[in-house]
Amino acid sequence: MRRQAALHRLLCLEENFVNLMTSGIHGYFRPLRHCLLSGSGHQALFQNIEKVCAEMRHS
Repeated sequence: MRRQAALHRLLCLEENFVNLMTSGIHGYFRPLRHCLLSGSGHQALFQNIEKVCAEMRHS
């Protein structure tokens, strides 16, 4: 039973992480891409955040 509870907790934490990443993408990644950062600055700051979020969502 402890193992099942630990797995459930881990899944909840992962889901929360993905939700926070998605919020970050919508709140910072996309707006900054279009107006505040140069292309190279944006790439350096966010690198592959969308890919990481998509992979986490599908795992």
